[in-house]
Amino acid sequence: MVDLISSLIGSIHQFALCVIILYVVSLTAFGQTQNVVISAQQIDRALDNNVSYPAQPDSSQWHSRNVSVTVSPTTASLQTGKQAQFTATVSGTHDTAVTWTASGGTVTSSGLYTAPSAAGTYKVTATSVANSDKSASAVVTVSQPIRISISVSPTTASLASGGTQQFTASVSGTSNTAVTWTASGGTVTSSGQYTAPSAAGTYKVTATSVADSSDSASAVVTVSKPIQVSISVSPTTASLASGGNQQFTAYVSGTSNTAVTWSATGGTITTGGLYVAPSAAGTYTVTAVSGADTTKSASSIVSVSAAQTISVSISPASLSMAQNGQQQFAATVSGSNDTAVAWSVTKGTGTITQSGLYTAPQALETDIAVATSQADSSKSASATITVVAPHAVALSWSPSSSDDISYYKVYRGTISGGPYSLLTNDVSSTSYTDPSVQSGSTFYYVTTAVDSTGEEGDYSNQAQAVIPTP
Repeated sequence: MVDLISSLIGSIHQFALCVIILYVVSLTAFGQTQNVVISAQQIDRALDNNVSYPAQPDSSQWHSRNVSVTVSPTTASLQTGKQAQFTATVSGTHDTAVTWTASGGTVTSSGLYTAPSAAGTYKVTATSVANSDKSASAVVTVSQPIRISISVSPTTASLASGGTQQFTASVSGTSNTAVTWTASGGTVTSSGQYTAPSAAGTYKVTATSVADSSDSASAVVTVSKPIQVSISVSPTTASLASGGNQQFTAYVSGTSNTAVTWSATGGTITTGGLYVAPSAAGTYTVTAVSGADTTKSASSIVSVSAAQTISVSISPASLSMAQNGQQQFAATVSGSNDTAVAWSVTKGTGTITQSGLYTAPQALETDIAVATSQADSSKSASATITVVAPHAVALSWSPSSSDDISYYKVYRGTISGGPYSLLTNDVSSTSYTDPSVQSGSTFYYVTTAVDSTGEEGDYSNQAQAVIPTP
């Protein structure tokens, strides 16, 4: 067809035609008819330049002008190193193939994009193979990943086999704070409750972030064989009247947890082990259970009898005594195995110890000392003490007939004829007053003379003094 057009143009050139003519040449080639439209201007330019007219363009080039490309998704947000799948849709041609490119990161021929290590905004482009002028792009925003951190508390634990420990996990850097718990030995629940295995050893309890399974933290658990716990109660038996009380003590070994729980089949018992017998007579059991191991316990048997009537008496029941003097009282309790009493002075300013030793005051007064039963505080007895001015014995004797007397000694006894105790020595006169005498008592006195060489003579005649009451 090109040769035919060139021949035609040559013929026109020969005839020097300069008018504008539109030729339509109908050609038959290979059994097909094709119309070629040529303007007169094109012919004239061809004549002037002595060139051949170009061939008609291929029909596939005309069709490719209607190609369009779209990419999905059109935007994406990724952390560095993460991936996203893009797809391209081509219309207007039978050739739907595309070429993928990226301004940052990488993209496979199938559209799988991998974000670069640097944060930024990048384009992923699909270009039509049928028409490289046709393309479409997606915008990808790449950010640095937020670092997830995780910790476990406590970080270490020591347990006996079968023991338990609650672990907690703290996750930061993500709103998803869920974790998955695992253990290298023993078991752990989804909430972090760990139970040690029966075998002793060192184990790990691990919490793994659900948001990022590459992040985890562990605690080390040392498991030992349990020490055998033993418990005993003291006393092992007790006998009480109804309403009586008994202090029990529990001894726990094999554990640092020595706490116990007390219970009784009858009567009551405090957390400190103080037992109070019931009103009904009978045999009861007091039990202590180990707080460290509730399978371990010990008991005491308590025999409770019907309550007896308690009475208290004091000896002496009454007396008179000098100021600042002392008197030992005794209390007798009947009707109870508990014979202890509490001493007190309910009237007066004298004092008394818990052993019953009374001391009179300086004042002249009447005091009352009371002994109260500890088994029954409603039972008591009292003694009346009259505090009087002290008595004194005035002694005088004839001087010794010896000329070489330096001083005299005075002796006193409570039995006629002795023995005597020395009251004082170095008495230069022939008189002496004994201020320390007890009301209602009888005393016996003798003297001796001592010469300049220190030699002491014989006892003098005995003198008797009867001290009135009071």
